[in-house]
Parts: sequence; C-alpha cells; structure tokens
Amino acid sequence: PPRSTLFPYTTLFRSVIMLQATIKQLEDRDFAFELLLADSDDVSAQADAMFSWTRSFLGGFGLGSGGRRPALSEEGEEALTDMASLARASSEDFEAGGDDDDEALSEIEEFIRVAVLLLHGDVVLAARHRQRLN
Repeated sequence: PPRSTLFPYTTLFRSVIMLQATIKQLEDRDFAFELLLADSDDVSAQADAMFSWTRSFLGGFGLGSGGRRPALSEEGEEALTDMASLARASSEDFEAGGDDDDEALSEIEEFIRVAVLLLHGDVVLAARHRQRLN
C-alpha cells in the first residue's frame, strides 16, 4: 500500500507503544515514571512544554474519570489543585533569565512527576486494592 495510507497505522502503533511504556513506568515500584518532554536548551520552551504536558495530563485525567470525580486522598486533592494552577501557567509567568532556571524547572518537573504518581496511586492502585478486598 502507498506510504500515506500506512501513516494512521504507524501513528496508532507508536501511540500504543508509548501507552504501554507509560503504564509500565507508572506501575514500577522504583517510581521510574518520567515526563516525556522535548529536549531544548530554551528555558521558555521547556517551561511551555511542561505546562502544556500538565494541561494534557489533566485533560486525560478528566476524560479517564468518565465525568465523575474520583475519590482522592487529601494529598491527591492538593496535587490536583496545584497541577491545575500549573496548567494555567505559561512561560510568560516563568521568570526566565536567572542562573537558577534549570533548577527551578527541574523542581517543577519533579513536582509534576510525583503528583502524577500520587494520583495514579489514589485512582488506579486504590481501586485495584478495593477490588481485591471484595
């Protein structure tokens, strides 16, 4: 078949591979989950990529919950609220130009990573635990 007709299948295949890798990372007992972000030396581009990733995550989280708000721990609620604040941000809100930019971005990325693991634990792992108890 022509190459153009294979594009949707190739994209779907790559998406499935990425989904499987993400699930494996989320369920790793060593907390190996990492955000998939473009590599850039531009601090503004890095900040926008992180904030965009957070918006996309929250969109997926909302869709995945089927319109119902999942039961979250107090820490999960706080993480979700903080992520919503980050999702509203842009590189314009990030004061780039300082020597500490890389460190600040690393701290934001680590917060997002831990928040995602916490929400995964509250929603997915807690539901599995409840199923085993029943």
